[in-house]
Amino acid sequence: MGLMLSCSKDEPTANSLPIITFKAIQKMTLQASATKAKRDSVIVTISFTDGDGDLGEDTRDSTRLKTIFGNQPWGNYQIRTFQLVNNKFDEIIRPDNDRLFVDLGNSTILPQVGMLSYTQVFPYTGPYKLLPVKFQLRMRDRNLNESNVVETDTVRLPIGF
Repeated sequence: MGLMLSCSKDEPTANSLPIITFKAIQKMTLQASATKAKRDSVIVTISFTDGDGDLGEDTRDSTRLKTIFGNQPWGNYQIRTFQLVNNKFDEIIRPDNDRLFVDLGNSTILPQVGMLSYTQVFPYTGPYKLLPVKFQLRMRDRNLNESNVVETDTVRLPIGF
């Protein structure tokens, strides 16, 4: 039995599907102030590549956003939150994550490559438990081509109940 490796000298073709990679998750505990409760700030960072350069929306174009995404359950960036309870990850529905849009302009650079960080805040208010939490992310381009789904490492966060 043998292993065969073949290489091509042709230029790679532009992939129309966005590709994302999980890079980092950071958690910072912010102390209470006169106006805000103690809270954990979580920053999730991904890298992205889009071969045909149509990633991102012009968030000022409300007509396009309503026309294209009006009946869609998410925008062009999705982050889902999962808590670990009884050895099972259950999704937490966070209204602030319902319809997220990333404004990367109308890039013509091929391929489109970059990093994206998203911050969320988890307050220590009301009854809560510190639970292991992870996130799943994906993106889609202006033609609604969806990226792969990536998952973060787990961090302990205050989750209300």
